[in-house]
Parts: sequence; structure tokens; C-alpha cells
Amino acid sequence: MNRKLFILSIIFLYYAIIFLSGDKAFAISGDEIRITTALRSELPNAESVTITIQKAKSGDLAAQNNLGDMFLTGSGFPVDCNQAFYWFHVAAEKGLPAAQFNLGNMYLNGRGAAQNVNEAKQWYEKAAQQEFPAAINQLGVIADNDQEANTWYLKAAAMGFAPAQNNLGVAYARGKGVIADQKTAADWYALAAAQGSASAENNLGLMYVMGRGIAQNYTLAFEWFMKSAEQGFTSAQSNLALMYRDGRGVGQDIVTAAMWLEIAANKNFDVATKAFVELKNKMTNDQIAMVDQRVADWLQSHYPTMNLQNKEN
Repeated sequence: MNRKLFILSIIFLYYAIIFLSGDKAFAISGDEIRITTALRSELPNAESVTITIQKAKSGDLAAQNNLGDMFLTGSGFPVDCNQAFYWFHVAAEKGLPAAQFNLGNMYLNGRGAAQNVNEAKQWYEKAAQQEFPAAINQLGVIADNDQEANTWYLKAAAMGFAPAQNNLGVAYARGKGVIADQKTAADWYALAAAQGSASAENNLGLMYVMGRGIAQNYTLAFEWFMKSAEQGFTSAQSNLALMYRDGRGVGQDIVTAAMWLEIAANKNFDVATKAFVELKNKMTNDQIAMVDQRVADWLQSHYPTMNLQNKEN
């Protein structure tokens, strides 16, 4: 494929889906990242479920928050959103910001309680008053307008919170509440990517492919797509496949391209599914068998239980 067609294929992905992608304990809400998994207070990793329960019942706020997380995620217990809500509420009422944030998420997503955005906002505000960056970012997600959202994002980004930095990158890339500025967008993406934000890594890779706000560099684009793809970020997996398919920033390798496309397609990513079918029709049976084995090996190493959860959600 010539250079022009390659860039057009990237542009399609860029504008259709990818540019606004979100982080990983994080998900897309409109154009912004919403954190959907609970945030734990720090506790020793080896602490047993029994000890956590004992400490929670004795009034330890961090243990109460962690117990809520365990019920929410099914860690040590069957998933029980009502119990998760209860324990988050107990710790939140006593002022633990992580629990206040988690309780806000429960209200926002209607888990363990009826969905109530106003109630969620009140709990985010309580956590934000204690300078809890995830809550500050979330206030941007649910803000009434782009200008207000960017005010919250900037505050959290200044605290080094990668999802907020990525959200600001989106704002400047799209001109949401600010004058569009691709260089500033790239700068924010770079800050978040340096912290390992999968969506920012993908977005920065796109900036390098497009030469937007930064000098075009396929090699660096490939490297950032790879970092994001290895974290399970579906859009990056599809973008990485295009780089392998067309030999941009890396030697052309249709087997590896098909591998990444199939991994993304397994998570119902329509763009990757279409590209995978088209590429597979051009491959030999031996190549297809090689792809299937490499996909199985990758999935087993990254998802031992074969849970193909999309890290964008």
C-alpha cells in the first residue's frame, strides 16, 4: 500500500474512534475518561480477606474501602454491588476521599443504588475538597460545559493525574472549550503517556503518524502504539496492526499484523474485524495457523482466565 492510502486508513480510525480514547482502570464517557473501577487505599497485597473483613468491621476506613472494592470486583467474594455500596458509604461518610470517589461512581453508574448524577457530584466534590485528583477529573467528566470541564481537568493535570492530562490533550486536539492547538494537545498526551496511560500512548502515536503538533515519525508512532497495545488497549492494537501491515516504522509483517487485528477483533472492534477479514483472505493456510497460535499465546499470557475484557471499557 502506498503512503497516501496508509495515511488515509489511519485518518479514518483517527476520526471515527481512536483520537478520543480513554485510560485503563478508566472508560469513555463522551469524549472524556471516566474511572469505572474502584480505587483502593494502600494495604499490604498479602492481607487476607479475613483480615480485611475484621479490620473493616473494627472501623478501619481503608479496609472498609477495600472491602467495597472486593465486593464490586468479585475479589474474594461473588460480585455484590449492594455490599460494595454499603462499605464505600460507611468509609465515605467518615471522610475517606477514595471511598467518597468510589461512592460517587456507584451513584453515577447506578450500581448498588439508583443512578443519581447529582448525588454522584456531591460525593466527587467532597473528595475533590481533599485534593483527590481522580474526583477532580471526574467533575470535569460530568461538567455542564467544556470550559468548566477543562478547569477541572487542568487542576487534576497540574497534580500529575494522567487521565486528566489525556483529557486536556483531547480538549486541545478537538478545540473543546479552548482554541484548538495540536502542539499543546501533543504535549499533554506526552505527559500522560510518560506515566503509562494506555490511551495517551495511543493518542501520542496518532499524533506522530499524522504529524499533528509534532514532527511526523512512524518509528515513534510504532513504539507508542506497541506500549499501548501491550496494555490491552484495543484501538492501539488495531493501529499497531496497520503499521505492521504496511511496513511503517517497522518491517512489513502480515502475520504479526493479522495477530494484532484478531486480538482487537476478539473484543468486537469493528474496524479491526473488517481489516482482519480482508487480510486473512490474502494469507496462506500456514500463515493463518501461525496467526491463530500467536493469538492464543498472547491471550494466555495477558489474560490467563481468557477474559477478553476491553481495557477501554
